[in-house]
Amino acid sequence: MACTNLTFKLNMPRIDSEEEHCIDIFDQIITYSYACEWQKLQNDSIDKLLALSDEISLYIEKRDKISCVSSVDNKQFHVSVLFVTAEEKQRARFSVLNILSDAVHNEHCPSPIDLKKLWLNKPKKLGGHYLDTKHNSMFDKYIILVIYVCIKLNKSLSKELKPFVTVEQVGVIFDKTFREDQEIYSMPIYRDLLVSKIHQHYLKSFALEQNTFQEVAASEQLIKHYFKEALEEFVRMAKDIFLKKAAQRFFSSAKQIKLDIDKYYSWAMITDCQHDNSVLLSWYAAVNSVELVNDGRYKSINNKSSSKTLDLTLQNILDEKISYMYSLFNQKKWSQRYLFDSTTTPIVIDGKTVQNHLVMTLPYDKPLPNLANRLRNYQRYISNKIYSYAQTYGQSPEYETEVNTANLDRKIKNPYKKITVSDKGSILKHICTLLCLQYESSPEHKNKLKKQLLPDIMTLINNHGFSYSQDSVKKTSQVKDTEMTKVIEELRSRNH
Repeated sequence: MACTNLTFKLNMPRIDSEEEHCIDIFDQIITYSYACEWQKLQNDSIDKLLALSDEISLYIEKRDKISCVSSVDNKQFHVSVLFVTAEEKQRARFSVLNILSDAVHNEHCPSPIDLKKLWLNKPKKLGGHYLDTKHNSMFDKYIILVIYVCIKLNKSLSKELKPFVTVEQVGVIFDKTFREDQEIYSMPIYRDLLVSKIHQHYLKSFALEQNTFQEVAASEQLIKHYFKEALEEFVRMAKDIFLKKAAQRFFSSAKQIKLDIDKYYSWAMITDCQHDNSVLLSWYAAVNSVELVNDGRYKSINNKSSSKTLDLTLQNILDEKISYMYSLFNQKKWSQRYLFDSTTTPIVIDGKTVQNHLVMTLPYDKPLPNLANRLRNYQRYISNKIYSYAQTYGQSPEYETEVNTANLDRKIKNPYKKITVSDKGSILKHICTLLCLQYESSPEHKNKLKKQLLPDIMTLINNHGFSYSQDSVKKTSQVKDTEMTKVIEELRSRNH
């Protein structure tokens, strides 16, 4: 998938800290690009991974469907159930890929959750519509069940124990009540959630010194809250089942993929950020055109005072693919990762799926020699995400303060340690090196003599507004393998 969507706004004043941050971003991208070029020379696993990703996308598109009949012309059509938007489908693909990465490294593919262990009269169809219909059609039965459980619970406890009833005790009464009239209570029930709601409901009535547990209105309110949470949890479980089944479906194909760079980059990132290295040249020309970086070799092919009103700030760049690659850099292979972003991995806290969260996991039963690095990576990642999301929050002074503080911490307290780029002057050289690696290995250029490739690369660089001689390209080409090897060795040493 090409990473090409960027928009620009001219004549933005450059701030040194922004230039430095921009250089850091290019270091991440260039390092990643070297890793991909190196991997392609080892085997064809990136191609296999990309093919697998396409198969997974088709699987999600085809299997996440239900048949419907139009009320207008009685024609049959299909609608998505679990993953409706393009973003949801992308996240589903990412999740399957990362589950497969984990499965390959652990030599075991996880099984889907068993709904029968969590639900009484488990829903017969995966998807919120079926459960929502059952909820609405059997609303009264849920009310009756709640009231009966509360009445029986109240009778079974002494006055002294009632304020201290446990959720386990409520569960015992609930199960007994359900079994006694199982034919009546034929509706789907997320057992643990409803028991918890009844427990809270019963205790609240004593805290208020009111027997509201017997009131229909109070029980109706409880059931409405239960419906909302049960529906959310069922959809989450349904998605988990779908994704785990998809992983099982593709596990045999995934085992054929032998990647070395997935120690440093997730499968999701590798598939989503495959770009032609000329794209890096376009990005670098773009940041120079708006003076976020001032490379002395950039002369521009257009007048910098162009009247075009394009929408570029550093923030806009960070919101696009550059940011995506930058922020995912520290995701290790699935079995060794410690940073989990809710945009690519389902995160469940207290039984609820959270959005826009970053979680770091650390073991406490073994030494952590690289704890400081992990904490820095966490802060760098979360600061970048905060920066990227700033537009969403408008002009909130509180949020602006948070963004500025996060960026200050990132830029001053924990400066990023570059891997490949020594300074802005070396960015163009590395992009040229990547172009040489790409051109010499690509099928479309393999029939050209090496001396014919160098003028092509020089012309490409010049056409993007940079002054770069054929002799410079030649010198860069002569050390391309050495440069690539140095990057791989540095990645290995930092992730040992």
